[in-house]
Amino acid sequence: KKQMSEFYLITNELKEALKNHELVLFYQPKIDIITNRVYGAEGLIRWNHPKRGLLTPFHFIPYAEKSNLITQIDRYVLKQAFFTLQKWENIDYLKDLNLAINISANEFRQRDFVLNLKNLLEEYKIDPSKLEIEITDTLSMQDIGYTVTVLEEVKSLGFKIALDDFGTGYSSLNYLKKLPFDTLKIDQSFVRDLENDNDDLTITKMIVQIAKVLNKTPVAEGVENEVILKIVRDLGCELVQGYYFAKPLPVFEFQKLLR
Repeated sequence: KKQMSEFYLITNELKEALKNHELVLFYQPKIDIITNRVYGAEGLIRWNHPKRGLLTPFHFIPYAEKSNLITQIDRYVLKQAFFTLQKWENIDYLKDLNLAINISANEFRQRDFVLNLKNLLEEYKIDPSKLEIEITDTLSMQDIGYTVTVLEEVKSLGFKIALDDFGTGYSSLNYLKKLPFDTLKIDQSFVRDLENDNDDLTITKMIVQIAKVLNKTPVAEGVENEVILKIVRDLGCELVQGYYFAKPLPVFEFQKLLR
């Protein structure tokens, strides 16, 4: 009874949050460690709750997924991403950045997912190559035929595709060669303990090599200290993100960091 009460409370508050624009994007920089410049950012959802303060996805996304509010949240995030990129195009030090956002399995399977992207592109008229759609390893392996078809449509519009959390789900090398993606993200569960765990080191090295062989860009998540940064660089991974450089930041703090 307590769990059900909490579920209905949070889902009702989420509905109000969507109406009142309480959901905001925070931005975590992606760093090119060869040039030491910010290459782009990942947009991460936060809930600016009027009573509980700033909440991470852990506190509300599971409820959104169970209530089907996740599609509304995905669309909200997509629209915010388009709006952000449109604004950045008019600011010299931001106009060359790309922005990555995560798409849930629920939204990806919506029949009008690609149509919604087309409509947003028509409305905001951004450079689509600056927006990267991230899908998870697990999602990509479900109904591979449908996944490939949708991703090819997304690519045809000019957007980039990132395969997130690679190696943590149902990874298949046979399917990997069929997926039209640009970026292979190495999950932080492998990266965070690179200095102490030889298995993580071997797996990360393998993922970087797979990405290079397939002519894709590897990105290491969860780089949190200088030792791990050096290991990742030595493995040949040129793009990283993690707390060593910056936590996810509100838009104004992110822009201040770049300046």
